[in-house]
Amino acid sequence: MITNEIIECFLNCDYKVYLKINNETGIKHEYVILQEKILQSNKDRFYNKSITGYTNNHVLQDCILDITNIPKDVCFIIRPKVKNQNYDILMDAIEVNSDKKSRNKVVYIPILITTPDKFTKKDKLYLCIKSLIFSKFTGIEYEYGKIIFGYELNSLKFKLKPYEKEALRIIKNLSLEFDSAEPIIYQKNHCKLCEFSDACHKKLVEKD
Repeated sequence: MITNEIIECFLNCDYKVYLKINNETGIKHEYVILQEKILQSNKDRFYNKSITGYTNNHVLQDCILDITNIPKDVCFIIRPKVKNQNYDILMDAIEVNSDKKSRNKVVYIPILITTPDKFTKKDKLYLCIKSLIFSKFTGIEYEYGKIIFGYELNSLKFKLKPYEKEALRIIKNLSLEFDSAEPIIYQKNHCKLCEFSDACHKKLVEKD
């Protein structure tokens, strides 16, 4: 099953995906654990800030997303999910706005929340991948994405289109990963923070 974790792993290292889908476990780096706590804190603060001033009718939370189950007056969808036998994908949030050009049209903007004060192309690509999967399930088209980053919860809105070609290729490759042989292992920048760093280093030494 393709999950948020599997997508994130693939963006860092395809060998890590191989280990994950074969139920291997490692030891998380202390820095990674700290970043996960900070990320959850950022998410909580963003959610509280986003729903301030809205009634329950304007906020939809923790739902399996379906375009038919979105109430007319919703402004924010928090932690929506799409799921079937092949996918289990969670989005941090989706902002819902009326189109400035056409009041009858609704604009959906998927949101990714990150911890660093700087975002990367990988963040944009990750959000684009999830947006395409959501679009496939729900029929909702996403023109823009939004990244919330850093302690100050800074915001960047960007067009998803430039990242779609690469995102579609990754989605296709992810599906093939579950039937593929063990990929070639080699050292990457991600290794220093990876839970499998010790095990992989041992294999690399054996292969000289």
